[in-house]
Amino acid sequence: MPDITQVILDEHDWFRRAFAALDETTDRDELAVLWRHIEMRLEVHAEAEEEILYPVLLDVGRDAEDETDDAIGDHNEIREASHRTHDLQAGTEEWWEAVRAAREENSDHMGEEERDALADLRRTTTPDQRHDLGRRFLVFLATRMTVEVPDDHMAPEPEDYIEQHTG
Repeated sequence: MPDITQVILDEHDWFRRAFAALDETTDRDELAVLWRHIEMRLEVHAEAEEEILYPVLLDVGRDAEDETDDAIGDHNEIREASHRTHDLQAGTEEWWEAVRAAREENSDHMGEEERDALADLRRTTTPDQRHDLGRRFLVFLATRMTVEVPDDHMAPEPEDYIEQHTG
């Protein structure tokens, strides 16, 4: 089971790649879909940290109250910037300004968290504790980011798939 600090670092890497993909997208419909996915994942990630990471840090961390206050404030600033996109058309200058604000807040938050909260957690907890927290974090994410697969969903036969997708 992965250590919670590694799970969070992996999530941070996902956000960096997702924002880079957004930069390379010009189609407004695709921008809207990608942004909605990023925004949803930002929210679920923040909720997971607020539910699992920061309560433990408050119990064991050195500067935990300051780190937690800063992190929750960051989460709220990310949420505020994200919410500004809701009434805007994807791809407009105003929309990009709101996305950039969310991205900047998120980038600052991730850097601070990696330097402070995650390092503090590594110094003040055991590997077994961090692995348990990592499991809880992954379960939290999985319960909120699910896709329903219909019972009658059938995967294509390999031969049919190849025939359909080759010239």
